[in-house]
Amino acid sequence: MKRYGKAISCLLAVLLLTVVTVLPASAASDAEVGEDSYLFSDSLTVEDTVTGDLLAFAMELDVRGAVRGSIRAFASALRLQGEVGRNVTVAGLTVQCDETFSANDVMIAGETVVFDGVCRNLRVEADTVYLAGKVTGELYCEADKVVLIDGAEFDSARILSPSEPVVAASPTDSGERSLAGSAFEGRVAFEKQNGPVVDTLLSLAVSLLSGLALTLFCALLFAKRSDRVAGMLKAHPFAFCLRGFAPLLLLPFAGVLLLLLGYTMSVGAVLLLAYFLVIAASKAITALLLARVLLSRWSAIPASLLLSAGISVLGVIPVLGTLSSLLCALIALAALLEVVHPRREPIVLKNPEMDFRV
Repeated sequence: MKRYGKAISCLLAVLLLTVVTVLPASAASDAEVGEDSYLFSDSLTVEDTVTGDLLAFAMELDVRGAVRGSIRAFASALRLQGEVGRNVTVAGLTVQCDETFSANDVMIAGETVVFDGVCRNLRVEADTVYLAGKVTGELYCEADKVVLIDGAEFDSARILSPSEPVVAASPTDSGERSLAGSAFEGRVAFEKQNGPVVDTLLSLAVSLLSGLALTLFCALLFAKRSDRVAGMLKAHPFAFCLRGFAPLLLLPFAGVLLLLLGYTMSVGAVLLLAYFLVIAASKAITALLLARVLLSRWSAIPASLLLSAGISVLGVIPVLGTLSSLLCALIALAALLEVVHPRREPIVLKNPEMDFRV
């Protein structure tokens, strides 16, 4: 689901940017590890006591020891078993909090989440959630499927899901029962959500309408002025896209740097504004340029609208959507660079054929 992919991507970026040192997985002991621990590996098992915060990134992560600070972690398979003194923010494909786990506030994003620990406030966003622990404060859950395990303790819960929560004896029990008539009835505030298919269609409709409107605006303003840039894209498509990498990486950095310098704040603000405007209109600009390249015999506006609709459809496909958005950003930024700093085509002089016959 889209929201989980964004949450995981943001958390991964935070972890990579905050790396300070790499500590190996520890063996079982009663020693205390540093103040803040930063662990990065393919497989990690933390059995020592961490006196500060724990930040970790791994394919498999098992935290068995106590953490006196907070935990921020990402792992494909994540298991939490110890006591945490403060808060927990984790993401992964599978996240399991055992009955020995305890913390204050817990936020989890993933695909399959099993919570059997104790915490004050719990917020979970996942595909499938099994709730079997104890929550003394606020419980919020947003998932495609929510299973309440017999013995779970909470005063009230707010659950958002396409289907009504069910009750089971254990996470592995296939004999699921209806919420009505169970011990949880009356304590769960259930809000029915649209299913993933409906969400995808709604997202496509919004993207399609906004994309067509923005493309029509760009076509009306820049259709007659885009011939030169479209010609450069047609003549050197690969090199043209490569030119977009430099502004994609450097423009935001340069804008923020100029803002921090103080005396050039206006220049930095203009750079950042131009960058975000071009990124926002990147799909419309790409549709306009590709229309001039691929459908040159068509009128500019109908051709641009047609290609804009195709780009919007690609945008809702997980992998192709990300790739198409990146390509559109590169093309739009390369077009901006071409307008600001035009690249001249090399002039090739051809000598006329000379007849040396006598």
